[in-house]
Amino acid sequence: MLLIIQSCKVKVTPGFIKEDKMSTEQEIEKFHLRFNLGDYELIYNNSIQEFQKSINKADIFKVLQNQHDEFRDFKSIIDKRVNLIIGAPVQIRAVYISQFKKMDLTEMFVFVKDGEQIKLALYQFSKGRSKLPALESK
Repeated sequence: MLLIIQSCKVKVTPGFIKEDKMSTEQEIEKFHLRFNLGDYELIYNNSIQEFQKSINKADIFKVLQNQHDEFRDFKSIIDKRVNLIIGAPVQIRAVYISQFKKMDLTEMFVFVKDGEQIKLALYQFSKGRSKLPALESK
């Protein structure tokens, strides 16, 4: 999928990094719920305009429907990593090892902070479990 991101003002403070990561995880929960319900319209509507312009709406619906047909419903998160990339715009990238009814998948999400909203900019998946980097110790 082609991803085009336009520049915008960057406003990041350390206290908001954790909040932005948590908000992104909530958006991914909504994504999975909508995926299970077949509500691809809401997934599409919560994406940035550049994403919407880069792929035909019917094509993204077909990709998601085919994914659901092959792997069935999302069941649970096995592991995840979420990172915030400071830039213009602020990006929150997440890699999830997810259990679906028929198979485990590795999902990659890129969200962009658009004002106070966090919107989907990219979604990809691959079959199986990818090895994730070790968690940073605090």
